[in-house]
Amino acid sequence: MRFLTKTRPNIKITLDKDTFHVYEIDESGTVVNENYRIDEKGSQKVYVLKKVGWSTDTVLKKISRITQVPLKYIGFAGMKDKNATTYQRITVPKEIDVQIKDVELIKAGKRIKKIRMGDLWGNLFHIYHPEIKKLEPVIEELPGYFLNYFGEQRFGRENITVKVGLLLLKKRWDEALMLYLTEPREQNKEVLEIRKRIKERELIPFPKHMKHENWILGRLREGKSPKQILLELPRNFSLMFIHSVQSWIFNREIDLRYDANDLVKEGHLVGYESPLNRYQKEILSELGLEKDDFRMKELPTLRAKGSPRNILEQYYDLKIEKRLEFKLPKGSYATVFLKELTK
Repeated sequence: MRFLTKTRPNIKITLDKDTFHVYEIDESGTVVNENYRIDEKGSQKVYVLKKVGWSTDTVLKKISRITQVPLKYIGFAGMKDKNATTYQRITVPKEIDVQIKDVELIKAGKRIKKIRMGDLWGNLFHIYHPEIKKLEPVIEELPGYFLNYFGEQRFGRENITVKVGLLLLKKRWDEALMLYLTEPREQNKEVLEIRKRIKERELIPFPKHMKHENWILGRLREGKSPKQILLELPRNFSLMFIHSVQSWIFNREIDLRYDANDLVKEGHLVGYESPLNRYQKEILSELGLEKDDFRMKELPTLRAKGSPRNILEQYYDLKIEKRLEFKLPKGSYATVFLKELTK
């Protein structure tokens, strides 16, 4: 990772539910908090979901089980960090009430349409630290934008999503599934032992909470082919692997451009429809890929045509008082911006 500023403040910020607060910003630019209200005379009920120490997908699954509202009918605009206190909108087709530890649903009104992924402007971030003012010299040095890397969470522990994605793009279906099941990437001795035994083709189950792994194992026991399994996996889950490769290429391009003193504002993710610049051609060659591999002809639900993404992204309303505050457009990572500030 490269930086646009040189100042290295002597400060380490740990992000958790007490130090990291995230507020969604809707399409109109309104910050979503306890007081957020909307009334479009629609049929969809809008709630502000306040969660502490929960990932968005996990808490929505729990809400779905409690309320008997199928998960596909719960609308939300994007994932919010687990290790944080976060506020975001959700829509449901009926009034609901849940009692979940560290979760609060606040009635916010009605909306005509279900909220869909991407239906937001971005997020407001509040960062708390007793020595937060040590960041002031770095902020003065900032040029008004930052290098818009994808955050490390995009790539999974030990870059597992990138590794699996590369195998998928190369049509090595069996290797991709087995790598996902067997690559060691945690400290849990029980899980590590299971991964080792599966590598030896002993298809024993993981702990119950590892649902994707157990679902894949079940299909392997049924004798289904790796390709069949990949076609049946939830699309959003499988796409994560392809998107991680796109993100890795994008981050690598930023490094190459920085080193060549050739930074530009606008860039794009590699896909089968995207034009390739010389940096992307070099990276694809290193990975043994061609852009047409992203067409995924045999797994068409996973194809990726490419999309625009700024290399230099603007931040908004940056200030330090008792806390650090800033706004970022959707798709940008607060963790990346904080790394620019803290090094």
